[in-house]
Amino acid sequence: MKKIFIFFACMALLVPCTTMAGSGHTKHWSYEGDTGPAHWGDFSATCAQGMQQSPINIEMSDVIKGDLKPIGFHYDTSGTSIKNNGHAIQVNIPQGRYIVVDGERFNLLQFHFHSPSEEQINGKNLDMVAQLVHANAKGELAVVAVLFKKGKSNPALAKVWKKMPEHVGKSVNVMSIDVAALLPADKGYYHFMGSLTTPPCSENVKWYVLKSPVSIGAKQMKKFHGLYNGTNRPVQPLNGRVVTGS
Repeated sequence: MKKIFIFFACMALLVPCTTMAGSGHTKHWSYEGDTGPAHWGDFSATCAQGMQQSPINIEMSDVIKGDLKPIGFHYDTSGTSIKNNGHAIQVNIPQGRYIVVDGERFNLLQFHFHSPSEEQINGKNLDMVAQLVHANAKGELAVVAVLFKKGKSNPALAKVWKKMPEHVGKSVNVMSIDVAALLPADKGYYHFMGSLTTPPCSENVKWYVLKSPVSIGAKQMKKFHGLYNGTNRPVQPLNGRVVTGS
């Protein structure tokens, strides 16, 4: 059981997926060119052939009203590390922070950012998304997506933005990050089954996209774009999947 958990946890941490180029050099996936999303099938067949791929476009008129229980968030202020992993700014979380969904506990492993948002609402991307990646004792994954739109400066992001490393591979420690402060007051959500949005695009991931976006300031957005912009995988076909809403 421990090996299964470690396997899925490593995938959730955006560990670089590689393949061997014709010259014998190792190639890493990216968001553009011949290693961009259209070619991710070269790194993992699931990216090209999977039937439950993420992200998706959520058409609000097609959302089915479901008998969905509230997500129980058990986050607090904690010490952590922030890493520039070459694909995203990633905040690694120590043990003890978790959510409860349908009576099942999923431990928070990390969260990271994409800009613009990967998820679309009625065909439109928002300015950014934070994806909070969790795993249960069986190694099954659940992702909570927090959408951001330009507006007032976001104090919850301030410590992350102040410390986020500019150089790929660098990691810095932060004494305290209030993860709960990243969440909107209204925690209603959309739910569907999907996948990781980066190679290896593993499926059977439970997705919970919070309906209410939170704000991010223009200066905060500009600073993030100085490191990463256009880091969103294109939306994928639903293939008969149903999106339910709380």
